[in-house]
Amino acid sequence: MIMKKAKLLLMLALVLPMIAWGQNGVMITEEGDYTWKYISPSNVPDFDAQGKAWYEVGYDDSSWSTVVTSRLQDLPEELIYKSGYVRVPFNLTEVKENGYYYFYSEGAINADIYVNGNYLGCVYTYDEYVHIPQAALKTGENILALHGAFDDPRFLGIVYNTAFLDKNGVVLENFQATDVTQLSNAIYMDAIETYAGKELEVQIKLKNAIDIASYQFNMLLPYGVEVKDATATLINDRHDEHTLSEGTIWVGDSHMLGKHYAVISGTGGQISGNDGAVISLKLGISSNRDAGVFPIKFTNVVFAKPDGSRIGVPTVYVPITILEVKGDANNNQVVTIADVVTIVSYIIGAEPDSFLRSAADVNNDGVIDISDAQAVVNIVLGRNSRQAPSDFADPQ
Repeated sequence: MIMKKAKLLLMLALVLPMIAWGQNGVMITEEGDYTWKYISPSNVPDFDAQGKAWYEVGYDDSSWSTVVTSRLQDLPEELIYKSGYVRVPFNLTEVKENGYYYFYSEGAINADIYVNGNYLGCVYTYDEYVHIPQAALKTGENILALHGAFDDPRFLGIVYNTAFLDKNGVVLENFQATDVTQLSNAIYMDAIETYAGKELEVQIKLKNAIDIASYQFNMLLPYGVEVKDATATLINDRHDEHTLSEGTIWVGDSHMLGKHYAVISGTGGQISGNDGAVISLKLGISSNRDAGVFPIKFTNVVFAKPDGSRIGVPTVYVPITILEVKGDANNNQVVTIADVVTIVSYIIGAEPDSFLRSAADVNNDGVIDISDAQAVVNIVLGRNSRQAPSDFADPQ
């Protein structure tokens, strides 16, 4: 019976059509006027009668002022070159499961950005693409909400692309780590190698060619990687009476997109040194995270000088490599008969507690079938021995 189900699944996998999207970026929101709702920065919006916050879908903004324009630049002067609260609806005819979405604007924006109530972070952008997770969007009306400062901004719309873009709209055909040695100023961390299901301590580093008193940044994480709660702390060697604040950037109710960090000094003290660790924290890797190399993105980085002036700092991509042991379908870093049971359970439609698809696909044909279970049996019998490195307990 198991063999029959396995063969059926294999046949289905072979006949399923392959779908490929085109590679051109597309502006998917219509050109023309948008209805902007806004209030001045002096009027902090309350929750409405239904308990909804100002950035959520369905919030009652009927008391807010309205302007119909194609350009955020045409909002009243009190919101331009200053700050305020802004809401604007936009429509999507569909949300593709494959590909990436971006908010694109011209001019400078330093603001908290929300899409359909999902916080995308505190974005410091100038003529840049801001990634919107696909899970944050929906077919039909969506709400873009901003709170912050605007300097001659123009909202151009929502862009869709099958490829991942950096903040300048450049397609990243293959993920490439940033060479921090070529940068004068940066927030970064060392490259990481680890396994699914592990937790590890990491350090965020700051490189500064100028004197700075404070800094802020977003750290965006690949799917299946998250910061463990209450683990971020300042490294005192480089700080003088500074304080650390953090916010979580969520998509929906459960997916952590990343973290926003801000470090400030109440006494105006400067960051000491010009390169080195500033924040320590603990990362957790999902037990179901497949192997591969993925980017951790440090973006929207702003350094504040002692005189209060600010500079934007380049985005940095750091690779995190999730390792695997081929055949280790249950993700315990050794290959045993239990992995055979896990693969067979998956083939017949059960849901194993822990299942690594890429490790279970021993013959690398893209299909999990009985031949993979047989390959694990061969490993267990010593015909092709595989196990984790002896120093696995402390992956770096």
